[in-house]
Amino acid sequence: MRAALLLLVACGSSKSEGDGVAFKRDYAKAATWTYAYHQTMTMTTDHDTKMESTGTMTLVSNKDKTATLTIDAALTVNGKAPDEKPAPITMKINEDGTGDRPDQMALIGLLFPVPKKPLKVGDVDTMTITIPAQGLAGKEAVSGPMEMKLVGFAPSGCAQLESKLLIHEKSDVDEVGVKLDGQYCLNKGDGALVTASVTIDMQIADSTGSMKLGGTLTLDRK
Repeated sequence: MRAALLLLVACGSSKSEGDGVAFKRDYAKAATWTYAYHQTMTMTTDHDTKMESTGTMTLVSNKDKTATLTIDAALTVNGKAPDEKPAPITMKINEDGTGDRPDQMALIGLLFPVPKKPLKVGDVDTMTITIPAQGLAGKEAVSGPMEMKLVGFAPSGCAQLESKLLIHEKSDVDEVGVKLDGQYCLNKGDGALVTASVTIDMQIADSTGSMKLGGTLTLDRK
């Protein structure tokens, strides 16, 4: 079995509303966000396959309430690079989180959740996350609630968010488990992501065997 998991990012604005902080994607003005991108994943079947991807993730506002996301990264598998470097991945994202590649847009929320309501420190918002079939080795898509919590503010002033997602679905023929823990720091000035660290743990099983995927993804704004 094999599965592909692509994690995406979006940026926006934040402002105080009453006693809470509101977050909103804003692609109406010219802006560019660039990040150092690093992802490690280990896939376990009857043996371990270790994958590492390092490069740059860039998000450019198109000034029309859309933005273009580009991921340009080099991949190694068990320490070896493929014969050809993967081509950069490019897609368009709308302020509401949709885009021109719907099968991947659902995963924006996994990496960069945007609360739909203003949050005070300690407040929690919930959004539904759907993992598409392509991320589950062809299994049916699964959905579950992801909690987002404003835990405080860093000395630099950025808002610190934590997210948690737990999905477990089992039938007579297969079983899927997804666990995600994320930590994020958002600039209070423009709401742009400053840093992100996401831990991923997935398990997929059916009559043909089982597979585990585990790893981390980090983003650091340049």
